[in-house]
Amino acid sequence: MRAVVSMAVLSLATGISGCSKLAPPEATESPVVLSVDNRDVSASNRAAAAASLRMAKEKAKRLAISDGTRAFAATASPILQSTVTFDKAAILGKVFLFGADLQYSSIGEDDGMMLQSLAVGHATAKFQILGERLQLLAEEKYMFESNINIPLRLIHEWPITHQTSDHVTVEITKASPILASFFGEEKSPRVEWVRSVEFAATGNYLLIETSIEFPDGKVAEFMESVFPRETLIAGAPKPILDDARFEPLAARFGFISDKIWMDFPTGRMQSATVNRFNPPAVGQTIDWYVTSNIPKEYLPSVRDGVEGWNRYSQKMWNRDFVRFRGILPAGVKIGDPRYNVINWDSVTGADSAYESQAADRETGIQSHSLIYLPYSWVRIGKEFWERGQVTQDRTAALKSALEKAEFLGRKVDINCFHVGEMAITPLMRKDPEVYAKELLKGVLFHEVGHALGLGHNFKGSLDWDPDDSTSLFASTVMDYNQYQMEYGAFTALTTEANTSGAAGPLLEYDRQILSALYNQGADISSTDRLLPYCGDAAADSKAGGVDPFCIRYDAGKDPSVQLVKTLALVQDPTATLGRTKSLAQSLEETLESLGDPAEVKSELELSLMGAKLQARSLAVVQYYLSSGSQSLVASLSQNLRMLAVYRNGTLPIGIDPMDVRTRVAATMDTVMDLEGISSATRKSVELTGDRVGEWLTKTPWYATANVSTRELREKDFRAIQLAVLTA
Repeated sequence: MRAVVSMAVLSLATGISGCSKLAPPEATESPVVLSVDNRDVSASNRAAAAASLRMAKEKAKRLAISDGTRAFAATASPILQSTVTFDKAAILGKVFLFGADLQYSSIGEDDGMMLQSLAVGHATAKFQILGERLQLLAEEKYMFESNINIPLRLIHEWPITHQTSDHVTVEITKASPILASFFGEEKSPRVEWVRSVEFAATGNYLLIETSIEFPDGKVAEFMESVFPRETLIAGAPKPILDDARFEPLAARFGFISDKIWMDFPTGRMQSATVNRFNPPAVGQTIDWYVTSNIPKEYLPSVRDGVEGWNRYSQKMWNRDFVRFRGILPAGVKIGDPRYNVINWDSVTGADSAYESQAADRETGIQSHSLIYLPYSWVRIGKEFWERGQVTQDRTAALKSALEKAEFLGRKVDINCFHVGEMAITPLMRKDPEVYAKELLKGVLFHEVGHALGLGHNFKGSLDWDPDDSTSLFASTVMDYNQYQMEYGAFTALTTEANTSGAAGPLLEYDRQILSALYNQGADISSTDRLLPYCGDAAADSKAGGVDPFCIRYDAGKDPSVQLVKTLALVQDPTATLGRTKSLAQSLEETLESLGDPAEVKSELELSLMGAKLQARSLAVVQYYLSSGSQSLVASLSQNLRMLAVYRNGTLPIGIDPMDVRTRVAATMDTVMDLEGISSATRKSVELTGDRVGEWLTKTPWYATANVSTRELREKDFRAIQLAVLTA
């Protein structure tokens, strides 16, 4: 197989975004790559071919939809030995970006979630010829405080097969050696190989798919990319510094940023550049795609989750600035830096979605983002209410692998690890598929926010007032909001008649930070509210005291008040909290799962109905006590920080610290002293037994059963909810 193409260095025109599918730049310089010659050598490398085939089978297994449909087709990539000819004038003395995205792997849980779709980042690099080798070296001056002591790191070293005064031809046969330490301690690969080599003339992207089999038999597939730095940053605005010393907006918003060393007029100091896309020019958009294995029925929800951000650009700039383009074009690989990709995974045992991005660290300009989105986000609510328990708990190995991941000696950051269990809500009982799609949109809306450069803001929920029906659930979708409060981020389901996907409330914090990222804050006026924010660092840190109101998955102006109300939902049958009814009321609603009594004609059918009612009742009790973000256990755990030492200046104006501590301590004492559910709740649940008895008498089975059997079954059915409640 041979492909010889003449290619030129291409640079982006001013104002054009570095993301994919924008107007193609014009050729302005001499060639980078003159030719690419790929030869299939799988027959001479049986070990590598076998490992590649195993990986393909594992990938096909992961992509199998759990409802029994055919697995997404996956075949082994050929093992390649590639000859690439470079133009010396185009590569020597120039600055390039090197990236190595993880595509797929067999690292993670043996029967569930595997680590995949990880945009690692970029390193500045340069080429040099050393004897009979062409080397690609990382030259990351922003990593070091010194401006002269900048050690280089070898990224690639390719043997030269032919050289002239103008051109150099090399053999590419192996993965970059830096990938051996990608998952922590460096281990010599058992086998490593190249699966494909491609050159894209527009932008001068050299794309190399490589694989590594580690000594423990685990396999990781990577997309390595090399392209001129100018391709990404041409026409980009000056960096935004996530540093209040130089940028006032940094004290106001939570950005995603990378720490670097920079030269200032006063000397070399450490600061941080904010990650964002190059702001797209008028008529252009930041484009997104999804992998082809996604069922078509979920495409509208994915589109809404992406294009929901246009509600802000339409409001401020009268145009769309993000666009969902549908299925990833055939032949485009995960990790191609020209494409923002949502990787849909059919694994149902995965309970986390996450986003990662690759940016030029000196400017913060991103090339692309990858979002991992598992099928479990559609199924988790339905399964919980059918089974009465949470089954998505297989993430320990995955989290361990993510914590170890590093690139060129620095930790790989995952901007979000969105846990599915925390999104469970009673709303999912009524129409699981409808609300599952709503949940899918909300999760993706949050993850795309990270891709656009927005960090978490766990104080967004302080905007919500449960006693005010007009109050929005938060000032930002970048909080971990309780889903039953967040429902409504989109005003309506997308239908054939309503295809905008962007309709919904404007959350003020998100509007302001988007203006700061993409319009130099021009849309923020002096009269706009100054909204509080706190991110992961503040939520996790205890140094110098805690910020007691910086809590994940809380809700309301005062989390301690919400804790008291959460306990009331369990103990008071008349209590409500926003859209959430009390435990007693929810248990009564489970009787709807019994269905039409006319359908129950046999003892077996009656037993099945009893088992269904028991599972639903167990799910209700679990939800209020221990599962999901609004459970009593979760709320109490989150509020424990209220009892710690407070960091100075963190309490909102008008909040009395003694009142806060007293509420939390009193609630904790009450919960610890509980020997059972309150008598009021118990009595309310007992009364539902009368309705169960009425339902039972209407079944055809009841008319045929003898008296003793009737009495036994009536007793059993009446006791189901109470037994679950007391247990």
